[in-house]
Amino acid sequence: MGLLRLMEMIFFLYFLISVPIAILFDSQAIAEDLNISKSLYPEPVVELGKQYVAQFKDPYFLNPPSWYKALVFSEILVQMPFCVVASIAMLLGSRKWMRTPLIIYSSHIATTLLPILYSFAVDDFAKMKRVGPETEEERLKLIAVYAPFLVMPLLILLTVACSGSYSQTTQPAPAKSAAPKKKHLKSH
Repeated sequence: MGLLRLMEMIFFLYFLISVPIAILFDSQAIAEDLNISKSLYPEPVVELGKQYVAQFKDPYFLNPPSWYKALVFSEILVQMPFCVVASIAMLLGSRKWMRTPLIIYSSHIATTLLPILYSFAVDDFAKMKRVGPETEEERLKLIAVYAPFLVMPLLILLTVACSGSYSQTTQPAPAKSAAPKKKHLKSH
């Protein structure tokens, strides 16, 4: 197995696990806004979410601000369906038609994660009256949970942007005939 194929299989797993994470966990942030009862979520999933917040002090998981909810809406409506298609494409390998969508996806994810990570690093959550990391250790721990969701899209971006297997090829110029063309002389 070559390096590109190994990376595609890692990306396949990334896209594959992104779908249940979005459905079971991230969507809880917007369930109330969509009039979806939290009782539809399996109790172990809800409890796991609560344990996650207690352990990592994620300020946006249980009581997200509206800007964060907008990102979750985007995740559910755009990213999740894309992850299904992308997981299939990664499983099949080297799908040139996925180059541009993967570049767009990766850039989008990196762009949305940077402000979240920055917020974790510098915001004073006590002033906001919300659970959140307070110490440097808590901040780094929470950033470490989110970091793979920045690193993986950046790896996807580099892979598809730099790999010849994902390059859009153009039609080659028609081959020239080896035999010289005969010149037609016009008679006057």
